[in-house]
Formats: sequence, structure tokens, C-alpha cells
Amino acid sequence: MPPSPELDQIVADLGLAQRPVQLVWNKIDAAEPGVVEALVNRFGGLPVSAMTGEGLEHLLDTVEHALFRG
Repeated sequence: MPPSPELDQIVADLGLAQRPVQLVWNKIDAAEPGVVEALVNRFGGLPVSAMTGEGLEHLLDTVEHALFRG
């Protein structure tokens, strides 16, 4: 479960270790009640649903901030 050493290695292999990384939980519309909240509380990240659009505005704001204002 994120974060993982394997993910850290992949990011490093791609030469992106110094870049911001954002954990995103997709398909929150399909999750059982409480599961998304538990994942976010334990690991952090942003919950989104590409199907319903829930959380996408927050994700876009977060990416914009990291790229252009951070």
C-alpha cells in the first residue's frame, strides 16, 4: 500500500525524485462507505472519481499549484 519502496524506486529511475508527487485515489464512486476516508486518513492523497467528476477540481487545483505556483 502506498507509499512503497517500489514506487520510490520507479520515480527515482525516471529521474523524478526531486519532483512533487501526488497520491490519487480514483474510483471512489465504486468504494464501500468509509473505505475512501480510511485510505485518505492512513496514507493521505486525494480522492477522485473520473466517472462522476467528484474531487477532480481539487486535483486540478493541486496540480496547478505544484506546477505553476509552488
